[in-house]
Amino acid sequence: MKGQRKLVFAKFFFWKPGSELQRSLTALFRTLLDDTLRCYPDLIPKVLQDQWAKASMLSMEVSLHFHLRNDEIRKAFSRLVEYRNLYDDYCFCFFIDGLGEYEETRQEDYREMVNLLCGWTMVAPNNIKTCVKQRI
Repeated sequence: MKGQRKLVFAKFFFWKPGSELQRSLTALFRTLLDDTLRCYPDLIPKVLQDQWAKASMLSMEVSLHFHLRNDEIRKAFSRLVEYRNLYDDYCFCFFIDGLGEYEETRQEDYREMVNLLCGWTMVAPNNIKTCVKQRI
């Protein structure tokens, strides 16, 4: 079964000259989640459960646009990496570059970022791989 799993690639680049968002964990979560769900939209009902339930109740003719708050994005990403049943069909590889361009805030410092990145691989060491790079 493992040889038949889908490999999900998602990438993010912290960008210091860019906007404040491009230097944040919010952008990291948003981008990795977006990359993943664009490639595998069948994961949407599993990671965006509340939004999927609302959309399912509407007519197919209605055009939907959901704005996700930062906490909803983070929660959805947590569901993605913590939902063990996904690993029967998927494995994940996240590429994160420009780590030195991440900008700390009062709420999110370097320690929290490192704990998050390590935590993803600890949750599913055989199913989630990260490649993290800092330019010098």
